[in-house]
Parts: sequence; structure tokens; C-alpha cells
Amino acid sequence: MALRINKVQTKQPLLAVNIICRDERDNIAECLESVLPIADEIIVVDTGSVDDTVVRVQGYVDMYSRVKLYHFAWCDDFSAARNEALSHTTARYVLWLDADERIMTYDHALLREALESEYDPLFGFLLLQSLNPDGTTEETMQMRIFPNIPNLKWTRRVHEQIYKFGLYKTKLIEASVYHYGYQDQQENTRHHLRNLPLLEQELAEKPDDFNMALLLAISCLHLKYTDKAEEILERLAKRCPIPETILHKDAQVRPFLLLAAIHRERGELMRCYQYLDAALAIAPNDPFALYSKAELLFAERRYEESFAIDRVLYTMVGNWPHCLLPVPRDVISRNVTQRLTILQNAMEKKDMISLTETLKDTEQFTPQERHWLHEPFVGFGMEFHLVRDGYIAVRPKGLRQWGTFVWNFDIFINRLPLIKLILGMNAAITYLMIRMI
Repeated sequence: MALRINKVQTKQPLLAVNIICRDERDNIAECLESVLPIADEIIVVDTGSVDDTVVRVQGYVDMYSRVKLYHFAWCDDFSAARNEALSHTTARYVLWLDADERIMTYDHALLREALESEYDPLFGFLLLQSLNPDGTTEETMQMRIFPNIPNLKWTRRVHEQIYKFGLYKTKLIEASVYHYGYQDQQENTRHHLRNLPLLEQELAEKPDDFNMALLLAISCLHLKYTDKAEEILERLAKRCPIPETILHKDAQVRPFLLLAAIHRERGELMRCYQYLDAALAIAPNDPFALYSKAELLFAERRYEESFAIDRVLYTMVGNWPHCLLPVPRDVISRNVTQRLTILQNAMEKKDMISLTETLKDTEQFTPQERHWLHEPFVGFGMEFHLVRDGYIAVRPKGLRQWGTFVWNFDIFINRLPLIKLILGMNAAITYLMIRMI
């Protein structure tokens, strides 16, 4: 039976924001500004900054009585730092953030309303949107709000969690946390290097922790320790399938997908297919697994099979299933749409080379040509697609009917600087200029 919060406790603050930070001078102010309108109290715990992070937080402490700053000696344990913040919290609910994260203004009212409408303790899941160095975004459903109840504490040194939320009500709140810390590749690598010994220590104490082992493998892959990552992933794969009441399918399919990526990089496509099929046997509608297989089929010129999977994925666009592990939805949506466009146009044969001719011999193209096959140049109302034998096909942007001429790839690349100079001119003028070059 769920615990019940006393309705008469009207004077208790509703929402606290807990932030732990260290050397975050460039982020902390924006983080605080993003939650000031919704937080009844903000608890900041600094774990030993040597820059002026503390000075910047103190400025907010001086301006706002609900902002509190505490100091904690770092002990290689993120849970200990978060529990320190929790010990100073008085509000009914806690929203936890890192200094490189933000809550957007348009989600403020929704967050407050979601908590004000509940009387029983609940755990709130928000959409975590992590921005990558290449400009893409990975989305994850993550527990970000929990009730301030004495028996709830953070555990694990790194990738810390509160595990008891299964005993309480959970609620999906349609709001997002935006994470900007992964945009800097060097900073991202530094985080993985910092986390690696903590993950190894945690796993040594709890060798059966599936999620911790998976996170260790992911850090190893990022740091190019591929052999070590593969060994860990192979062990995890042998443990699957696991009942979903014990381990969510999102986590179970991830070792297979990572192993598939490793073997594809080596050119071992048969092993790659085996791991992808194993992932889909566990979770037939997993978008990342479907996308990975469609991408491989397309690369192998198995277009009909790729087309069938891409059509399924296309129906998911705008209605993605919520995932508990990162999924690059924007990449999947964009690439699926591009592949479907290429294949659909080719099969319609409207002023285009046939499907086989359009996409044949891609392995003979240069890396630059292969890029243009999948990433057409779009500008000044025109699209340029690599179609065959090093030629570029041109059409007005957004029209299904292709243009009536092709252009030699080498000439096109040589004239690209000139073309970029005339960006912004209307399509008709540009079309005439291209024909004259």
C-alpha cells in the first residue's frame, strides 16, 4: 500500500531542485535561471570547485532566500553528494539536475501542475534530451522527480539511482530536461575517463549488476577499449532474455546492438545480422534495432527488405515508444525519410535511373561520393543527389519530379565554392547559372 502525504501539510514547499556541481562556472547560472520560476527551494552542493562556481552560486544565494549553497568533500561517490543535497531538502518533491542541464520555460507550468494534482507520493519520469557533439540528440526516459521520503536514498558511486520507485506510483510527465554536457567531445571523453574506475569498482562489488556492466562497456567503447567492451557485452548477451519484470527490454537489447556495431565496423556482416536478429527477437519494435538492420540491408543493396523496415519506422515518427536508454531519434527519422525518398523515387521511375542503376556499385564511390549519396546538398531552392557513375542529379527542392539533367561529380565539387557564394538567390536564377557553368 502506497504511503500517503498528509493533505493538511499546506505549508510544506512543493518542489525542491537539487544540484551537485564542481567547476561549472560556464553552466551553473543558466541552470539556476531555468528552474528559479518553478522551485520553492534550490539546494546546490559544491564538491570542490577551483574556479568561481561558488562565487556565482553565492550571488544567487544573496538574491534569493530559497537558494542554498552547501559544500561537500568529494569522495569518488556521486550518490554521497546527492544524499548530502537531499539531507538539506524540505520540499515534498525533489527534481534532480546537473549543472549542464536545463528546464525550458514552456515546461514550467506543466511540471508544477503534474505535482500539485497528486496526493500520493509519485516518481516522475521526464524526457532527457542529450545534445551530442555532431549536433544530434539522444532521448531517454529518466526518473527525475521523486518524493522526499526518509527511506529513499541514492545508491551507486556513478550513474546513481534510487531503486525503490517500483514500490510507489510512477507518472510520465510530458516535459524535458535538456543536457548540454555531451556537446564538447573532449569534455565527454573526460567524463568517461572519470567514470571508468568508479564503474569498475562498483561492478567488482556487484558483479551481477547488468546495467552497471552495460554502462562500463559503453564507456570502454567511447574510449576505444573495444576488446574489453566486447568481452563485457558478450557476457551480458548470454544472460538474455531476462523477464521484463526484472530487466527492461531496452537494456536487454543494447548489448546486441553494440556487438552488431562492433562486428559491422570489422566487416563481419554475418555476425552483425545475428546480433540484430537476436535483439529483435527480444524487442521486435525497438526503433534502434529496426533502424540498424534497415541501414545494414540498404548498405548491402537489399533494398526491398530495407524499404519494408523503413516503412515501419516511418509510421513511428512522431509516436516513438518511450525508451529508458538513449535513442538518437532525430538521426533515425532523418535517415529513414531520406532512404524512403531515394527508394520511392527510384521505383516510380519518373525521369530517374532505375533503382538498380541508381544505387549500384556504391562501394566503388569515394567516401565523399558516398556521403553525397545519403546526404544530398540542399540550397537556394535546389537539391543535388549523387545517382550513378559519379554524376549529380538536380531537381527543384521539394518536388517529386526530378530535373532533366545530371552533372559530373568532379565538376560539381570543383565549382562548390562558387555555388556556395550564390546561396540565397532564387531557384530560377540559380538554375540558369548552373546550366551556364
